[in-house]
Amino acid sequence: MKWTIAKARQDFSKLLKKAESDPQAIYNRNQMVAAVINVRLFQEFSKWASQQRVRTIADAFGDLRPLLQKDAEIFTAPSRQDRKNDFAEAMDELSG
Repeated sequence: MKWTIAKARQDFSKLLKKAESDPQAIYNRNQMVAAVINVRLFQEFSKWASQQRVRTIADAFGDLRPLLQKDAEIFTAPSRQDRKNDFAEAMDELSG
């Protein structure tokens, strides 16, 4: 059965009953907008999705942040000092 939003709302209990055996797609203007699936299938998908999660660099920085805060005194940055910039000096000579 092709479910529309209106039909799914009208026969919600029937939609849930059918979803126990097969996923039920819900359409809006011939475009699928949702699917109703049984709990077992949803749990399997959730387990699979959590295993597929890729660790990002943001995750790594999040793990490092507490370590750095704990040992902050070890990682103090030296004071900043200007250094010779040949390019800037050449530009100053050309303009002035």
